[in-house]
Amino acid sequence: MEVIFVICMLLTRNFGYSSRREKKASLSRSERLRTRVLCQYVVMACQDRHSEDWYVGAITNEEAREITIPLTFLGDGEWMATIYADAPDADWKTNPYATTIEHYKLLLRRK
Repeated sequence: MEVIFVICMLLTRNFGYSSRREKKASLSRSERLRTRVLCQYVVMACQDRHSEDWYVGAITNEEAREITIPLTFLGDGEWMATIYADAPDADWKTNPYATTIEHYKLLLRRK
């Protein structure tokens, strides 16, 4: 049985952003951040054309894994990360839409 896991992340400086609002994005730039051969996983980042917002998406095969995502494409300062991921009880067949949403405040400083 093949199961695919997906994670999406919005990185924004707009701390008033509500994850319940629909946000239409017009993408201007994309970067492949991580790829593993043999279709194991891929991580992509795309920047919104009209703001500093970035969208990061990762998809993997049925193997559970932790992936370090470099945030070198972001500018210095404060960022809000909203992470949408498969919930622990997600199942491709019986519960495909089970999602967790987590929010993190990031402070990035380059040396």
